[in-house]
Amino acid sequence: MVPKIDKLVNVLSTADKDVANFQVKLYDEMTTIEGLTEDGMYDATTMMATKLDLIREFFTMPNHHRKRDLIMAPVGPRSGDAIFANVERVNAELFTLTYGATVRQLLTDLEEVEEVNKQLDQMGYNIGIRLIDEFLAKSNVTRCVDFRETAEVIAKVGFKMFLGVTATVSNWDADGTCCSIILEDNPLVDFVELPDTCRGLYYCNILSGVIRGALEMVSMKTEVTWIRDVLRGDDAYELQVKLLKQVPEEYPYKDDE
Repeated sequence: MVPKIDKLVNVLSTADKDVANFQVKLYDEMTTIEGLTEDGMYDATTMMATKLDLIREFFTMPNHHRKRDLIMAPVGPRSGDAIFANVERVNAELFTLTYGATVRQLLTDLEEVEEVNKQLDQMGYNIGIRLIDEFLAKSNVTRCVDFRETAEVIAKVGFKMFLGVTATVSNWDADGTCCSIILEDNPLVDFVELPDTCRGLYYCNILSGVIRGALEMVSMKTEVTWIRDVLRGDDAYELQVKLLKQVPEEYPYKDDE
């Protein structure tokens, strides 16, 4: 029985990089629990019970402790439509008007349109670094093989899950590190018309920040900018997402420690 549990622990360690913390705790627990025999060996029953308890804890710990190996994956096993159908939702008009009131207040407080653009992006970034936890927990995605698949998941699952809209990915560069995400609909702009004094405003700049923040939490440094905006006279909403670098994983310990 014990060898099978050891094998399960080893499988967990390869299935999730952040399980390193779990392994360290397992080691600490196994060197401090009561259950030593007279010759200093652990009682097999105590070892088994302790490992089972720690494994159970691993599977019930908050998702953000295990997310770093879940870099975003192809759609599956749950699609954006399936997730959207089962999540709690707020009234669309209330959501739109609340966001509009937020933008209006920023314009009043900051006065400069460029400062409002920066603030909206920062707000989105702060949301994105937290929203990734919910996304990973509800979508059950696994690791993507490249940035192309990551972009597809953002468009097909992420936007559908949180905004109820479908987006498409196009305009890839030759290196596969830059693309456009085009929104077919945008609930944030219902009832919105920008005055001439706000023509430089990227009203939905919060979305670029959300994408940037979420991707940074899965080790992708990106630059997200608006290419087209219907509120500024264009024919579509288009975000350009450019991968700047893939940040290597860092761990607080070395294998030989």
